[in-house]
Amino acid sequence: MRSTLVATGNDIYGGAGVTRRVYSIYAAVKPGNSGGPLLTTDGRVAGTIFARSLDDASTGYALTDAAIAPTLDRAATMSEPVGTGRCANG
Repeated sequence: MRSTLVATGNDIYGGAGVTRRVYSIYAAVKPGNSGGPLLTTDGRVAGTIFARSLDDASTGYALTDAAIAPTLDRAATMSEPVGTGRCANG
């Protein structure tokens, strides 16, 4: 892990004003890695991979575990289907 930072930008659907705590990591994040775990050296989940740098092929980004904890807590009780958006529309 390189550093922890606060990133402000759009959400995955283009909505503005999203602020997230993220890890900047030394890793070549490739398409399909999003949603995968960022592991500590002892195998614990520290975050969730979500992006690669557009400027540096050896830099990726992961949401911190603390940043995604509220969503994970809510997920246990969610039962309504959600749309896939552009992901499934190729």
